[in-house]
Parts: sequence; structure tokens; C-alpha cells
Amino acid sequence: MNALLLTTLVVLGLASILLLWKKDKRLVGMFNALFAATLMQWAATLFNAEGALALHVLTGTLVVGFLIAQFVPKKPAIAAVVSTVLVLAAFFVAGRSEMIINEGTTQAETKFVVTGILLASLVPFLIRLKLNFVSKWIPALAPGAWSVAVYPLLAGIGFFIANLGSPVYGPMLVGSAFLINSFFDNKRSATTGTSVFALAALPLLIIGETVNASLLNADVIGGLLIGGFAIVLLNKLWSGERNIILVLVAYGIIFATVFGITTAGGTYEQLGGFDAFLAMIVGAAIVNSVKGRRLQGVSLLVPMFALGLYVPTLLTNEEEEAEKKEIITIDGSGTSEDGEEVQGPTVLPLAELSGKYTIEADASVVQFELGKEGSRTKGQFKKVSGSFNITKDLSKANVNVVMNMKDFTTFNGMRDKSLRGADYFNTDRYPKMTYKGTGFTDKGNDLYEVNGTFSMLGKSKPVTVKLQRVEVEDRIVLIGSGSLDRTEFGMTPNANEGNVVDFNYQVDLQK
Repeated sequence: MNALLLTTLVVLGLASILLLWKKDKRLVGMFNALFAATLMQWAATLFNAEGALALHVLTGTLVVGFLIAQFVPKKPAIAAVVSTVLVLAAFFVAGRSEMIINEGTTQAETKFVVTGILLASLVPFLIRLKLNFVSKWIPALAPGAWSVAVYPLLAGIGFFIANLGSPVYGPMLVGSAFLINSFFDNKRSATTGTSVFALAALPLLIIGETVNASLLNADVIGGLLIGGFAIVLLNKLWSGERNIILVLVAYGIIFATVFGITTAGGTYEQLGGFDAFLAMIVGAAIVNSVKGRRLQGVSLLVPMFALGLYVPTLLTNEEEEAEKKEIITIDGSGTSEDGEEVQGPTVLPLAELSGKYTIEADASVVQFELGKEGSRTKGQFKKVSGSFNITKDLSKANVNVVMNMKDFTTFNGMRDKSLRGADYFNTDRYPKMTYKGTGFTDKGNDLYEVNGTFSMLGKSKPVTVKLQRVEVEDRIVLIGSGSLDRTEFGMTPNANEGNVVDFNYQVDLQK
């Protein structure tokens, strides 16, 4: 257990004991929500679980908590046992059919799922501990107002904790607080459940294939907290019929944000910018769904806005897609633009090309892909420059390849903008990638291996690529393939995004 989690557990544990001794019945379970969620986060760190697993744990506990809140009137202690048994049974059935959450889930990750569910199911036992600490430190907020206004603050705290190393568990922490509320409040459990699920899923939905969303970047934590504070302030000033103003403001922010994305390319601001707007929208939906009354349906703002952020990531740039080049793969076969296999050209001896050649940039391309099967991200470098020095003794040949990041694309403008930022390729500081190879090793059938050094993000690592010459009309064409682990170059590991990048290349040479 790291020092941060240990300290959090100790402080929250002592505070809970103090509050139990005070026997304050006004506020239900806030400290214990944080306490239980921190335990869940600790359990997650033990098994290095993927973000998708954490989301499934939260979803399962929410569903069971919602059902119990609806159909078990007095919610006795046995209800927690029932919820545990039901969820564990569901995961057991899934595990027996070898389909537990994600194909290829390891035993350690399965242990995390079970542990997370058990800890979440213990939350109702902790709900008996009471809280008066916050009301003493923030007297301006009445107990009733605090029970509503606390949620945006918890969201900010959760995302802040998430940024410290566990991107999904911050939303899980916030989700646990919602779970407690819905477990003991029949009237609000439906809309609260909807809101918390959307909030928990939001980091995954923002860019679709990763939990490392900009929302979790340390640079925008200030924006999150400002957004949460704005919701607290608005809710404090406006009540009853005036809540409709809050709803209209939220819709206006949605319009402004979408307009900003389409016109300014989704530029992120630290304070009062995109992330603050997003926090305000989430906060508005949460506040109104918890307050309920006639505006309970406003909780749909959260999934609606999350969907609005997710859908654009699925859209490809038609102009860039049109530039996607058809290349020949190393096994001699080809792949057409519609994915159909085509007959490949004849393989030619490489040694016949003795001499120095330059790469025709406009006619050359490197294509790559990474991620899990069924959701792999694909892209290419539309131009490749460099040179080949092919000697009669191929063991002394060498190659120098340069890939400029301005020619990089994943056929999605919004995603490309994010990837060029400081969190990924940091193209302002590292505008190029290079590969330098020395010596071609004959592997038989005119197939060669090149041992070289790949440089990216200021780091250089050995990478071996395959190389073959093929016949394409009167052109001199070399093709090849390889793979590399992006984490070796300092990029953050992420199983959802994919860590190993597979690539194919095709270069045209000229003397």
C-alpha cells in the first residue's frame, strides 16, 4: 500500500470513529463513502487491474444497490450479503463460460473484481457512522444544502486522486458515495444511479479507447474544482423554480463547448475552460437529479454530453481517410482499401540494388496499429524520408529513416491533436522519429532482418525490422514490418490503448 492511500485510510478511519462517538444523525455516510472507496482503490492497486474492470465493478454494485433500494423496504444488514452473493454469482457464471468481462482476463484481475465487489458490498455497514466535521468548517452551507453541494466537490477530489496514478478509481470513489445515497433513498436512486454511471464512465467515453483523458490531467484540476464550486454557488443562490435557470445554463454550456470543439479544435484551458465547463455540466446534472422534484430527468444531461464527446472520436476525417495508402505486406500479399486480399507482386533479390538511394517521401508510407482485437487504433505516416546504402555485402548495408510528426495521422483530427500534445508525443519538443539500421541479415527466401535503433521522445532503443524487395512495375520498392513497445520510450502504459505497436512500411527508392 502506498503512503498516500495509507494516510487517507488512517485519517478517514479516525474521523469515522470520532463521528460515531459524536452520534450526529444529520448527514449520512460521507466520510464512510470515501473510506470504503479508498479501500476499493487500494484493492485495485494490489492487482493492477485495468480500467474496464473497475468500471464493471462499479456498474455491478450500482445495479444491485439500485434493485435493493427499490425492492427491499427497510434494507436490513442481510441486504449487503444478498447483494454480494448476487454479484459474485453473476461473475462466477461469466467466469465459467470464459467470458469474464474481457477476454484474456488474468487470475489477478479476477481477484480484483471479487475484492472490489466485496468491499463495495460492505458499504451499508459503514453507513451508520455519521458526519459533522464539514458543517463545522463550512457553516455557510446548511446540512440540507451540503448533502447536495458535496457531490461536485467529491467529483473534484475524485478526479484529483485519479490523477495521482489510478485514472479510473477516482470516479469509482465518487461512485461509491452515490451508491450509498441511492442505497438508502428510494426516491432518488434511479436518477442518482444514472448520473453516477455516466460520471464513472466519462473518462472512458471522452476519447473512447483510453482512460487517460485530458479531464484527468493535472493541468486542468483547477478547472474541475472551479466548475464544482460554480455548481455549489449556483445551487446555493437558485432554488425551487429558479433551478430551471441552472438547466438552461447547462444547455448553453453544452452548445458553447461543442461550438468551441468544432471551431477551435478542442483547445483545453486550465481555469474556466473546457474541463471547467464539463465539470459544471456534470455537476448540474448531479445537483438536479439529487434534488429531484420536477427536474429529475435533467440527469440525462450527463450521458447525453458524454455521448456527444464520444461520438466525434468515432468519426474519421474524410479528407485524411482518402489519403490512406494501399501498401504491400511483408508476406507478399496485399490489402485493398475495402479490406479484401489481393495477389502480391514477385519478390526480388535485394543484393542487385548495390548503391546509394534516397527515399521518395511522397510515395512512401509507414502504417501502424495498436490495441485490443476488435478495437485497434490505426494510423500512418503519410510521408517518409531518408536513405538506403545497399552494399554487395549486405551485412555492411545501412539505412536511415526519418518520420516527421506533421505527417502523422490516425484519421481523426481531434484524436491527432491530443496525441501531438505533451501527454503523448509532445511534437513541439520532439518533431521527428528516426530509425537507423546497420547490417541486413539474410533469413532465406530473399527476406532480411535489419538491426537498428529507433529514436522517439528523446530515447533510443534497439528495434529489429523485416525487409524485402518486391516487383512493382519499374519502381524500386522495399517493404517490411516490425513492432515496438511504446512504454520503453517513456509513454504511460495502458492496456486499453495498447502498449505494443505493430507497423508495416513501404518505401520507394531513387538514386
